[in-house]
Amino acid sequence: MQVEKIDDTCAQECCAPPPLILPPRTDRLPFIREAFRLEWLTIGWMTVEAVVAIAAGVTAGSLVLIAFGLDSVIELASAGVLMWRLTVELRHGQKFSEHAERIASRLGGALLFALAAYVTAAAVWQLWNRTASGASGHGASSWSVE
Repeated sequence: MQVEKIDDTCAQECCAPPPLILPPRTDRLPFIREAFRLEWLTIGWMTVEAVVAIAAGVTAGSLVLIAFGLDSVIELASAGVLMWRLTVELRHGQKFSEHAERIASRLGGALLFALAAYVTAAAVWQLWNRTASGASGHGASSWSVE
């Protein structure tokens, strides 16, 4: 009986978790514009990184470099999803943005699972065929810049 009173008091007062949804802010527009600028820089960098890593991986026959390039493609897709999400917020407000955030999170997770499936399948294939990846100067330079 005493335990129930403590649980009720705690749930009602001191131990209640804070709300997960942030209150609407009117000054978000400058932050969203800055986010767009940073995302465009990210998209530019990830494009170069993806092209260099995939080309080097194909040239060297390196699963690791190809996976690194595909990871950059996934980051590009994630940047596109974020751009979409920010556009939704600019056009429709923060309430619609919360729904877009859930969709964006699920898309990002699905993309990462796709990369993991590719890396796993390619590694199993290389083990089955007993082939090894080669070394590449482009790969070393791409890795060192990252």
